[in-house]
Amino acid sequence: MRKGFVLSTSALCMAGLLALVGLATDVVRLYVSRDQLQAFLDEKALAASFELDGTSHGIARARTVASQTMSGVTVQFASAPAGPFNSAPPSAAGQRFVKVQASALANLYFLPFVPGVPAVGTLTAFAVAGQGQSSGLGDGLAPLSADGPDAGDASFGLVAGRCLMPTWPQSPPRSTPRTPQTSD
Repeated sequence: MRKGFVLSTSALCMAGLLALVGLATDVVRLYVSRDQLQAFLDEKALAASFELDGTSHGIARARTVASQTMSGVTVQFASAPAGPFNSAPPSAAGQRFVKVQASALANLYFLPFVPGVPAVGTLTAFAVAGQGQSSGLGDGLAPLSADGPDAGDASFGLVAGRCLMPTWPQSPPRSTPRTPQTSD
């Protein structure tokens, strides 16, 4: 009687453990697939936003770029990042933001064994990108901006074809010079 109890308990625990591993596998697969879809849509939205130039041709190019390589993509445009977004804006002027939305299917391998769970999961994601107006360089571009020798000159003293070497600020001089220590 005891030997049969241990065997049946071990079999039930093993089945439960395998069910949890299967559940974890499918849930992780859904999250990874959604992250991949989100990254794909982020890239598509950025690429589409570069095409917006205030003309109807820019809207058409943005729509083409956003919908390449994937079917069922919804592309909408707006003049502000929060919207309202419109798939067919009445005027292309001022349309600087694009919203790209898509759905994809992900196969489930273990969850369909649970009654009522479909064999395919639907994933939906969207991304918004746009063109912002900048009045100056700001802090983000300053380390990469050229710093010419003459700030008063219109071209900052920079000459075309002349190589500039990056320089680092000099460290402040030490108050007392170091002297080597000798041991006797």
